[in-house]
Amino acid sequence: MLALRRRVLGDEHPDTLTSMSNLALTLGAQGNHGGARALEEQVLALRRGVLGDEHPDTLTSMNNLAGTLLHLGDAQGARALVADALPVALRKYGRAPEFSRALVAWAKYLGVPEP
Repeated sequence: MLALRRRVLGDEHPDTLTSMSNLALTLGAQGNHGGARALEEQVLALRRGVLGDEHPDTLTSMNNLAGTLLHLGDAQGARALVADALPVALRKYGRAPEFSRALVAWAKYLGVPEP
């Protein structure tokens, strides 16, 4: 699916990015956290460039990458992502969306103070 979407829609299309993100989640669930990280970093960079830092999909990508970084033992990297994403999520969208709730949970787990 990802190869087809890349060919037909291009790398920056939201549907292509969703397929990349889904593949990253699948790789992580299979224990391939290094492969998941590589894809999640690509998705995050593309979403930032296409959608901006405050878009819900970008914030979701930051949340997903934070979880993968924790699996890889990079708590500092995960903390940095959560510290960047959480204030934006809460200011712009509040606590209701799933990505906001997930970021609040990561913040508590990682000791990141809420804004």
